[in-house]
Amino acid sequence: KRGLELGPLEGGHSYMLQKAGVKSLTAIESNSSAFQKCLITNEVFKLNKVNFLFGDFQKYLEETKKRYDFILASGVLYHLKDPLDFLQSILDKSNSFFVWTHFYEEGLCKRFPEQFSEELEIKFAGKTYLASKHSYNESNQLNTFWGGIEDHSVWLEKKLILNVFQKNGFETKLHNIEENHPNGPCFSFLAKK
Repeated sequence: KRGLELGPLEGGHSYMLQKAGVKSLTAIESNSSAFQKCLITNEVFKLNKVNFLFGDFQKYLEETKKRYDFILASGVLYHLKDPLDFLQSILDKSNSFFVWTHFYEEGLCKRFPEQFSEELEIKFAGKTYLASKHSYNESNQLNTFWGGIEDHSVWLEKKLILNVFQKNGFETKLHNIEENHPNGPCFSFLAKK
C-alpha cells in the first residue's frame, strides 16, 4: 500500500512500515532535529520505500492532489493550532487513518495550569465541545523540544476527534486509551470507510 506518515519523529514507524511491506511511504517532519534523525534512520536501515520530506505537512496536504491507501498521524494532532480544520482537510486524502493523540478533558487546566489556561468551546455538526489552548511556555526554544512549529496548540475532546470521522462516514475503532498518561490523557484509533 501507498502511505503518508505525518510527523515521523525519528523514523521508527517508517522503519516498521517498510519491514511490513509498504509499497511506498511519504513521511513529512517539521522539526529539524527530528528530520535529521529520520535521515540517519534512513541511512542506517536503507529505507528505500520511504521518502522523508522536511516541512509543514498541512501545507503539503493543501497542495497535493494525491490520495493515499492509508495515513498515519501519530503524535501530531495535539501540536496543531487548528486541529479541527486539519482533521477535516485530510478526510479526502484517504479512506484509512491511524491516529495516536493526546486529548483534552475537564480537569487538565487544574492538573497542568501552566500549560492549559484557556478553555475553549468549539462547535461541530451542531454540537458544542470543549477544547483548550496548550502553551509550550518557551519550551519550544530548547534543543530538546519535540513539539509543533507554533508557540501553542489546541487540544480537542476525544469525542470531537472521533465525531469528525464518524460524521464523514468512517467507522472508528479505539485502542489504548490512557487516562492517566503523565503528559495528559491519550488514545489511538483506526478510522476506515
